[in-house]
Amino acid sequence: MRPYVCSACLEEVERAFQIYIQPILEAERESKARQVYESTWRRPRVGEFIPASGVRQYLLVSPAWSFWDIKFCWRISQRICRGSHPAFVMIMKVDGALQGRRLDTCDSKQVRALDPDHGCTGSIQVDAIESGIAFLFARWAQRTLQPALQSINPDALWDARSPTSICECYGDELRVIQTRWIDGTAYVALRNFFTVGAVEAFFKSLGYHMIPRGATSVPPPATATPAQDSTTNQPKENL
Repeated sequence: MRPYVCSACLEEVERAFQIYIQPILEAERESKARQVYESTWRRPRVGEFIPASGVRQYLLVSPAWSFWDIKFCWRISQRICRGSHPAFVMIMKVDGALQGRRLDTCDSKQVRALDPDHGCTGSIQVDAIESGIAFLFARWAQRTLQPALQSINPDALWDARSPTSICECYGDELRVIQTRWIDGTAYVALRNFFTVGAVEAFFKSLGYHMIPRGATSVPPPATATPAQDSTTNQPKENL
């Protein structure tokens, strides 16, 4: 038999439950709304973010004494941002010719990287500008330095000529990934380069030297005044 509970007691229990559950539900709604807002690309309000820009230059010297003049220019975008974080636009020029472009937010990135002291994979915080330079540098090297990249042992190999076409991994951190096509040609892709130091060390292992030629920058704001309302996504090309 179910125990008898009078209607007044049931109402009291219901009121106590509502008092207990309402703050929890409200906190969950606010958390979900904040997550949606922080992941939404939008157009910033006038004066919401402080204008900032910077330049970094490097001279890349090959083992055969070839030279590349490499220049990175970035600025805070006044036309697009994501959540409460300003966005920056970065371009890469090599010997004066445009070779890459990147749009990203100015908040620091948490990425997975190999810890050389413990030989295991963990998470590290990486500056967004540093990460953008490393990304563009790696993509340019991937397109330009294929003969040098194919001369080293990869961290992973995918051979299309194999009957099973299984990817073989040789390292804990996959940075150099080689693909051998069925016609016998090969292509090397570079991944997981998040800092300029990592790129510099990799180039040095190939016999190349990165020489900084100067840097000027105004640090971008890490945080911004939260917007009062969310807007719809803005197309990335409207920069």
